[in-house]
Formats: sequence, C-alpha cells, structure tokens
Amino acid sequence: FEQAGRALRQSGDSTGGERRLRDAIELYRASGVQTGGRAAVALATHMRHLGRLEEAKAVLEPFRTSEDDRNPLWHAEALAELGAIAVFGGELDQAGPLLEDALTTLEREQSWSALTDALITRAVYLIYRQRIEEGIGVLRQALTLAQQHEVTGNVLRAMVNLAQVSLERDHYADAVDEVGEALVMARERGDRQWELRLIGQEVWPLTVLGHWDEASADASTLIGGSPYVDAVFAAASVVSIAAARGDEATLERCHALALEARESAYVDQRICAGLVFAREAIERGRSEEHTSE
Repeated sequence: FEQAGRALRQSGDSTGGERRLRDAIELYRASGVQTGGRAAVALATHMRHLGRLEEAKAVLEPFRTSEDDRNPLWHAEALAELGAIAVFGGELDQAGPLLEDALTTLEREQSWSALTDALITRAVYLIYRQRIEEGIGVLRQALTLAQQHEVTGNVLRAMVNLAQVSLERDHYADAVDEVGEALVMARERGDRQWELRLIGQEVWPLTVLGHWDEASADASTLIGGSPYVDAVFAAASVVSIAAARGDEATLERCHALALEARESAYVDQRICAGLVFAREAIERGRSEEHTSE
C-alpha cells in the first residue's frame, strides 16, 4: 500500500495516493507500529504539498510521543518533515532544531534519499532566514548528492528551488531555462506532481518576459482544478494577463483560488492570495483610467 500510495502521488492521483497511504498506516499500526512508520511521513509530505499543514503535523504527532517506534531513521525522517511543515508555516524558530536533529541522524546513517530531502529543506530554511548564499550552497550540495545517488525526486526538488532563487533575483530567462531542464526530467520520469509544480513556477517569468500565451496556457493547466498549492501560485502570476485581456472567466477563477488560500497556514499561499487581490486591483484600476480618458 505504501509503495502504491507513493506511485499514485507521483502520477498525479492525489486522492488515490492519500487513500493508499492511509491504508498503509493502518497496516503499520496493526503490526504494532503506532506511529504509522514511513507511510505516515509520506502522507504528511503529501498533505504539505496540498497546503494542509495542520493535518500534516497531526499525522506526525505520534512520533513525538510514542515509545514503540525503535527505528531511528523513521524518527529522523519524521523530524525532517516536521521541520519542513514549520518552515512553510512560517515557524522558523521551531524548524531549525528539528532539522538539525534530523540531519544528525540521516548523515550518520547515510540515508541518501531522506538526507538530500532534509538538506533541501534546510536550504529553504536558510534562504527564508536571509542567509541566501549559504542556502544556495546547501542546495547545490543536495543536488550533487541526489544526482550521485540517483534520487531523482530530490534532484527535481533541488532544481525547483534553484530556479526559485533565480526568480527572486529577477533572472527570469535563467529561471525559464532551469525550469525547462527540470520539466524534461519530470516528464521522462512520469512525475506529474513535480511537473505541475514546475509548470506553475514558469508562469511568472514567462509573463514578465512577454510570453503571455505560453504563460496563460501553463496557468490554465493548474487553475482549472489542480489540488496542489501550485494552483494559487499560478493564479498570482496569470491574474495580470487575465485583467489586461479582460478575461473574466480566468479572473473569477484566480479570485476564487485567492479566497480559498488567504487564510491558509502555508505562508506562500497567503502571500500569493494577497498578490492576486493586489494585481487584480491594479490592473482593473488601469483599465478604468484608460476608459475614463
């Protein structure tokens, strides 16, 4: 069930993946592992990608209290995921110690998949702390290790975050190239989850570079019904194009996504919701000024 859940997540079947992971957790518990083992960590990660941070945290709570789990790797993986939940929830003071504890065990055990994933989370934490160069260094090391040990999912995650650094430095053409390279890899692997994340990531640089048709096509893939957090990220980018073109249907969908996300525990979702409202107001204001002239 656990492997089936992971495979369904990768293929883009969010509902099916969650159902299989919950089944796997029940099997772990039936065998005496009350934490739910690795299936619980996988489910929490899945929920985080959907923006359901409080639910993800609750799934991992048994790792804090249960004494029946004697597997140090499972415990370290759970700590790393709790650290990720804290990072994306804006609780940076909590995230640091969790990640440090997790990385100590994961590096000692040389658990490459979990270690590279935790290193990427650590890099994001550093970047959020405005330790940009240090964060980039950790990201590049995580990418190198993931490539060496053929942990393709974490190769993609590292590439996504390096492209995000380019975006935040206004290196839009570089970001599009980096996303394009990662998209090829995601599609070759059949990884729909990361494919959608990357599609959402390239909407803004394409918009800025004037490739509006391509940006709109990418955004429509996500705002039409993707369950992942990337939908509101794409909405924050494409709303300006929709307003400039008078595309009321897209504007309404972007607005609805922003309304859903504005109270999210996921910091980036709340920020993107605010961007949708702000950009919508700006573009509508410009349109009204043009009409009054």
